[in-house]
Amino acid sequence: MRDLLYDSAMASEVGRSIGSQAARSQRPNLLILMPDQLRADCLEEGSGARMPHLERLAGEGLHLRQAYTTNPLCMPARASFLTGRYCHQHGMWRNEGRLARWTRTYLHRLARAGYHTAQLGKAHVYDHVPCRDLRLQERRMRALGFTQVEEVTGPIATTHTASVVTDHWEERGLLELFREDYARRREAGPLDSTWPSPLPEGEGLDDRIGQLALDFLASPDARRPFAAFVGFAGPHWPWDAPRTWAERFDPSTQPGPLPVTEPEAHVPEPAASFQRHLQGRVEPTAEQAGRIRAAYHAKAAHVDAWIGRILDALEEHGLADDTAVLFWSDHGEMLCDKGRLGKAVLYEQAVRVPVVLRLPPAMGGPRGTGSDALVSIVDAFPTLLELGGCEPVASMGRSLVPLAVGATDRHRDAVLAEVDGGDGFEGARIRRRTLVRDRTHKLVTTHRGEPLSLHDLEVDPHEEHNLLGTPAAVPHVERLEAERVRMRKERPR
Repeated sequence: MRDLLYDSAMASEVGRSIGSQAARSQRPNLLILMPDQLRADCLEEGSGARMPHLERLAGEGLHLRQAYTTNPLCMPARASFLTGRYCHQHGMWRNEGRLARWTRTYLHRLARAGYHTAQLGKAHVYDHVPCRDLRLQERRMRALGFTQVEEVTGPIATTHTASVVTDHWEERGLLELFREDYARRREAGPLDSTWPSPLPEGEGLDDRIGQLALDFLASPDARRPFAAFVGFAGPHWPWDAPRTWAERFDPSTQPGPLPVTEPEAHVPEPAASFQRHLQGRVEPTAEQAGRIRAAYHAKAAHVDAWIGRILDALEEHGLADDTAVLFWSDHGEMLCDKGRLGKAVLYEQAVRVPVVLRLPPAMGGPRGTGSDALVSIVDAFPTLLELGGCEPVASMGRSLVPLAVGATDRHRDAVLAEVDGGDGFEGARIRRRTLVRDRTHKLVTTHRGEPLSLHDLEVDPHEEHNLLGTPAAVPHVERLEAERVRMRKERPR
C-alpha cells in the first residue's frame, strides 16, 4: 500500500515552484515553535484551554488535527523531528544518551543552502542529567547543524544546569528562589504542587526563552535567511505559571479527567492485565484534578501569549510576509486521564500533538483551514527542506507543503509511534510497544507484534472499549499488523 497518496507529478511541481522561490534572493525564513508536552486538544473546544494566539496562527495557515509524535518522550520525539527517522532507526528510545555525532539533520542542509540556523531555548537532544553547564555542550549542538546556540534546559534540569537563563536569574538574585520553590514542589509531588511561580512577573523560564526569540528577531541575523528553532519549556510539569496567568483559570470549571476503564470480558490475556496495569497510576481527588488541569492550562496560555508576541515581532520587523511558521509539540500529557500523569504511554492524550503550518502569503494556499490528514513528526524534516528550497534527502517523512498549498487533502495511510518503557509489567516482553493508526482504527502491540489494544477511534475516541477478542476485530488487527510490519521494515527514501 502506498504511503503517499497525492499524485507524484503534482508533488514534484509544487516542489519545483517552492525551490525556485527559495532560490531567489529573498528566501523564506523558517521559524519553528515547539512547546514541551502540549496536548492536541488544547486547540479544541471543551478542553479548558485558552490559546487565542495559536488559534490566530491556525486561522492564517493550516491546522493539522491528526498529527502524531513518534514517541511520547522528549528526546526520542525531538530526535525524530531533527532526523526524519523513527526511534528504531535513530536509536534514541528514552531521555538518555545522545544522537551519534555523524547524525545528519535538516539543519545541515539548510546551513549549506545559506540559512543562519539558531537554537533558542529548550532543544533536549542529549541527556541533561549529567550536564552542569550548557555552554560546554555548544560544540555538540553545532555538530547537529546549529550555527547559533542559546540553549536552555527544561524546568527540572534548570535547577542544576547553568545556562543563559540561570546567569540572568543569578544576576537578579532569583536563582535560589527558583531552586527552593522546585525543592518544595518535588516534596509536595505532582498532585499538590500547583501553586503559581514565586518569581516576579516576566522572569519565568518561558519568559526568558520568549525574550531570546524577540532578541533574535531584532538582531542582524534575522535580516538574512534564517531557520530558528524556539523551544519553550512549558507546559511541562512543574505547572508553575505566573500568578497573573494562574488566576485566570478556575479549577472548578475545568473538565474532569477520563475515568479508568476495566477491560471487557472479551479482551484476552495479557491484554486485559496490561490495560488494568497501565491505568490508575495516580488517584487524584476531583479538587486535585481540577487544580492540575487549571495550572497546566495556565502555563500553556502563558506560552501562547509569547507565541503572540513572537508573531507580532515578525510583523514589527517586516518579516511576517517572508517567514514560514511551523508550530509543533513534541508530545502530549495525560493530565490525570485514565489515572495517569505525564507521558510515555500510547494513549491519544500523549501521542497526538497540535501542529500548525503558516506559509508566507506569496506561496499561496488556503488560509484558516483544518485537515484530518494523518501526519507524523518525521514529516517536519522534508517539510523544512522543501520550504528552504533544498534538494530532498532520504527520510521517513512526507512533506506537508502539498497539504498547505491545497494541492491535496490526503497525506499518509497510517502513522507509527513507539515507546520503550515496561511500567514494571512482565519485564522486557512488553517493554517496547508500537502503535499503528490508520484513518479509523488504532492498534497497539508489543514489539513482537502481540496485540494489546484495538480501538475504533471514530466511535471510541477516548479508547474506552478495547475490541480485541471480538470477531469484528480480526480484519482490523490483520490489516494494521501488516501495516506495522511494513512501516518497521521501510527504509528512508
